[in-house]
This record gives sequence, structure tokens and C-alpha cells, in this order.
Amino acid sequence: MIKYRQIAMATVALLVFSMSLSVISIGCSDSPDKEQESREVKPGEYYSFRCSDGGYKVLKVLVVEEPVKHVCYYNNLFKERPTEDVTPSLYLGKKSSFFKGLFYSKEEGQETTGRKHIALTLVNWKYWEPQFLSEGEVTSDELEAYEEWNNGDRFIAELRVIPSN
Repeated sequence: MIKYRQIAMATVALLVFSMSLSVISIGCSDSPDKEQESREVKPGEYYSFRCSDGGYKVLKVLVVEEPVKHVCYYNNLFKERPTEDVTPSLYLGKKSSFFKGLFYSKEEGQETTGRKHIALTLVNWKYWEPQFLSEGEVTSDELEAYEEWNNGDRFIAELRVIPSN
């Protein structure tokens, strides 16, 4: 009987200890913080996001029509999450002759892609886990692809997809 009581007390102690560790690890998560999640997204803002096959890219918000965010993302590929000082170097590569809206380039021998426009649902926006970099302006040239989409099929991908390099 004493042995079962000792086992029961040890089990309870272990359970309490495990729950304490869970609370601590949740508080120390590497996911975007609440400030990032509650931040109002505005046209012209730059955000970084992790590519599906590693590395980081930068996107720019073109238009916000809640719950959809219209963005472009650049060909630049970064090994580490970029900081706001990268925005002057951002570029779109050579236009693809096969896939409408895609732009290709090579960085350090690796092919990369960019897009002038993609409509992201709120689910996809959160799935990309964008982190704010800096504010900027949207030019009329940057809005051309959005206007083409707006006057065309207005397709919005519902799948959770993160661009690759």
C-alpha cells in the first residue's frame, strides 16, 4: 500500500513538473509575437517570410481588402531573416514565358522566383508568418499586376502554400 502511494505521489509530481515546463516553453516560443499578429497591415509595408525549402524572402503589401492581402514577393533569397536595410536591393527577375506572373533569377547558382502579385487569404497570410520590416510606398507600376487581377479572373488560392526559393 505504501509503495502505491509513493508511486502515485511521484506520478503527480512528474505531472506538475511537466505542466510547468509546458507553460514555460509556450512563453518562450519562437513564433511571431502577439504584436506581430495584431499589427494592422498597410499598403507599402515590407515583411520577411521563410521559404518552404529554407531561406527567407521579402514581400511588399500592395493592397489590403480584408480578409485578402495583395502582395508581391521578390526574387532575393536570404540565408538569415533580413532586416529593413535590404529594401533598396529588392528586385524581380526575368519574366517567365511559361508561368504567368512568375519572375526567375539565379542567386549564387540557385534559381529563385518572385511574383508581381498574389492574393493571400487571411489563412495564407498567417501561414506565411510574415514579420514586419519597414514601411514604404506603393507605386502605380507596382499596382499594374493587381489591376490586371482585379479586372480579370480574381483568382484567390485557398491552399496553404509557401513559395519555394
